[in-house]
Amino acid sequence: MAKVMLKNVRISFPDLFEAQSIKGGAPRYSATFLFEKDHPCHDAIKAAISEVVKAKWLDKANKAAQEIKANGGWPIKDGDIKEYAGYEGNLYIRANNKMRPQVIDRDKSPLTATDGKIYSGCRVNAQVDVYAMDSKDFGKQANVSLLAVQFHKDDERFTGGGSAAAAALTDHLYFRFFPGAAFSSHEVTKITQETGETKYALIQDK
Repeated sequence: MAKVMLKNVRISFPDLFEAQSIKGGAPRYSATFLFEKDHPCHDAIKAAISEVVKAKWLDKANKAAQEIKANGGWPIKDGDIKEYAGYEGNLYIRANNKMRPQVIDRDKSPLTATDGKIYSGCRVNAQVDVYAMDSKDFGKQANVSLLAVQFHKDDERFTGGGSAAAAALTDHLYFRFFPGAAFSSHEVTKITQETGETKYALIQDK
């Protein structure tokens, strides 16, 4: 595993205080982090991926990296393929964990859900752990575990996938298989997104 600090990135779909169970799988805490393509964390994440891939597959690391990209297991994604507010022109990674991440304010005091300090669109610092694995169902993967999130500063709140006037928007998120989590590869539909709180419904296996 390789730890990475993400500084001054925007957070989206934060499930930091209540773990969400997908299709009866083990509940997980999760968040998506967005950053510009020239953001310093981009190189840091790529370096971490390279480190864990080399550590796991040794002299076959280059071939493994190609396989990871080919099967969609590369954790850095292009925001232009999404229609969510704030994603265009940026990159993003999604991280999760069965264990609750540490969530703190700028002064490092603990935050709770009732504080309302962390919302979709605000800027945060986050610590994540990158690791490589062989999945029986999806082949070689590079995944990201969520460790901690710190509020950094306010920014424009994400109100939807493109139109703040829309009362309900339909979109898709892709969740990968993690060993022991009982996850299947599937799509979920975003039913509503109000004041940074998102509700999901399973629609089908992928």
